[in-house]
Amino acid sequence: MIGKKLSIHGSGNIQINGSNNTILGLAYEKSKLTQSKVHQLLLMVIAALDEGGHGHDLTMEFPVGVRQKLQYNNATKYISIFQHQLIHFSTIDEVAQEIPRSEDILKQLYRMYANTATYDVDGQPLVGDGSTQLDKISEELVNLVINDLNYNPDVVTYEDIKNFVESLMMYGVWKCKVLLKPNNPEVSIASS
Repeated sequence: MIGKKLSIHGSGNIQINGSNNTILGLAYEKSKLTQSKVHQLLLMVIAALDEGGHGHDLTMEFPVGVRQKLQYNNATKYISIFQHQLIHFSTIDEVAQEIPRSEDILKQLYRMYANTATYDVDGQPLVGDGSTQLDKISEELVNLVINDLNYNPDVVTYEDIKNFVESLMMYGVWKCKVLLKPNNPEVSIASS
């Protein structure tokens, strides 16, 4: 290394050593979903769904009925996941009320759920493996955002997307578009 200098450029995240090898030092920062990010993500989901055919106070408690629906639909893994997204839930609700065509998001969430559901011979949905159903919806929503032409990973991180998607799914459960309601006499339990 005699005669070769180690240089650091920019914010120190990229280092170029004497042999012209680039060393990236990546640091990830946890971020809160802001209203503008939620607004941008909701618009991206609406646009992607169109192409593909497809005053709540902030509290640290689940919105009414969410925990019961998760338990009833065998989606108890999402109790913990959604618990960590409660901070973003009211932002989703506020922005959804302000954004044009937000009802289309709920319709698409229902269609995503309907595509994962199991049905009886009369076409009525059955209570099934809710965790697997929510996993599939989550994967589909994440892919919609990441594959959107307006997605910029420098502005919206993967962690932002996951927070958004999990909060949006909780919103769909709360609005009765995702998972079945307990105590519905027309609902049966799917057999394994």
